[in-house]
Amino acid sequence: MDRYTIGIDFGSNNGRIVLIEIERGYEVYSTEMPYRHGNIAERFHIESEYVLHHPIDYLTIILKGIPKILKQTGIKPNHIVAIGIDATTSSVLPTNNEGVPLCFDDEYCKSPHAYIKLWKDHSAQKEAIYLNGILGGERKLSAEWLIPKIAHIYVQDRMIYDAASRFMEVGDWIVWYMTGNERRGRLQAEFTSTWNFDKGFIDNAVLEKFSDDFKDVYSKLADKYYYPYEVAGEIRPDITDVIGLPSNVLVCVSNIDAIAAMAATGVTEANALVSVIGTSSCHLIHSEDNKDIPLSEKVKDAVIPGLYTYISSQVAVGDCFRWCFENIIPYKYHKEARKRGLTVLDYIETKINERIPMQSGCVALACLNGFRVGSGGRGFIGGINLNTDFIDIYQSFIEATAFDLKEIVDSYESNDIAVKKIIATGGIAYKSPAIMQIYSNVLGKCIFLSKSSQSSAFGSAVYAAAAWEKMDDKTVSFLDVVQRMGGIRNTFFEPSVEYQKSYAMAYPLYLRIKDLSSDMFTEW
Repeated sequence: MDRYTIGIDFGSNNGRIVLIEIERGYEVYSTEMPYRHGNIAERFHIESEYVLHHPIDYLTIILKGIPKILKQTGIKPNHIVAIGIDATTSSVLPTNNEGVPLCFDDEYCKSPHAYIKLWKDHSAQKEAIYLNGILGGERKLSAEWLIPKIAHIYVQDRMIYDAASRFMEVGDWIVWYMTGNERRGRLQAEFTSTWNFDKGFIDNAVLEKFSDDFKDVYSKLADKYYYPYEVAGEIRPDITDVIGLPSNVLVCVSNIDAIAAMAATGVTEANALVSVIGTSSCHLIHSEDNKDIPLSEKVKDAVIPGLYTYISSQVAVGDCFRWCFENIIPYKYHKEARKRGLTVLDYIETKINERIPMQSGCVALACLNGFRVGSGGRGFIGGINLNTDFIDIYQSFIEATAFDLKEIVDSYESNDIAVKKIIATGGIAYKSPAIMQIYSNVLGKCIFLSKSSQSSAFGSAVYAAAAWEKMDDKTVSFLDVVQRMGGIRNTFFEPSVEYQKSYAMAYPLYLRIKDLSSDMFTEW
């Protein structure tokens, strides 16, 4: 009898579900569902740094998405053995002691702080800067991380802080909802929650300097964490009828979306960079070496025993491109696209394919959502004149994100961590070959594509398969499951020698402009 696992990815704008046959790693079906409420921060009339989600949208992905998959595929429910979960991090939700979100309570639902603070919510910038000042030369915190976000709630709405028995990573909350067991993910804790396997959380003395009462925050977290290939429990009996699965289906501990995506590529060796290119971009690489890489987080044994997993990131990539499309596409582009029988996206793709490097002389900085660590920062567009068109600005943002990725790759290689192979995944990697070709030209390296266009969800299904197989056979290796189920496509992007040289000459100038402009807009 064929066995299947389900992977569910809770992204920045959508939830995605895939059904995978586990013996061959065959993707049977996938579906994508937008969050109906979107960013609800607007309803509270608060600053643009807030990005808030309603947890009911996340439950809808499960309660409607799983039955949809069963109906569309005809797979018998008893053939599905496990479910894997991943989500963005840190996306933080306050709950009561039973795991019920505070925003479900009439007493708290009018507070913006009772909802999910998405990873890219930067409202905790002041708290992050203040905590970093206390930490001094130690590990720097980001406004995107768990502790600064909770500190912001503490400062802005003490009622919500006090009412919250738990502050949950949203992926951990979903697992709690599905199983009734609070089993928190170790990787979220180590990469974005300041928790360390050997040392625990940052010292209470740091929190006391922030506020005497804030040191009780750890009582609202957890003291034990689990790997995503470990089982959190079986599906709660009261939701099995709703989703159409038997109660003995296993649910795994939650994972970080980018790390789940890495499993979908089949990468288990050192020195292969996996770039997850979407709303933001995360770039992951394994290494035997313990290095201090600028603006990179590392955790030993996070994925591969004995290896360090490094994550570097770009806060806004797809978000930058979306900003261009939503705000500055002129009507003439829509008109010309219709004339050619194309969507406006396809029309722009053809125009990008026709252009040479830095064609217009425009230069952009892609930090439209600030920086991950440090101060807020601003985006920037320079070199425009009266002849500057949308496509000039759009190309400059593509090149800016490509140059920023090159800076990340260079930071690894200058620290003796060779990048021998690049595998791309995420929505942009599959939707825009033109962008991927520019990336290849800028990096001067071939870029391969992961086998699944829904790599995070696929990777979560891989983790679920590993958990189920290990329950059945203790000798099963997680790495063997990854290598069997994951993989890459034959498709790849090879750099143009001519364009590679052009970008190599432009790159130092870009870095100079970035340094000058970043300093200027940081203080703006």
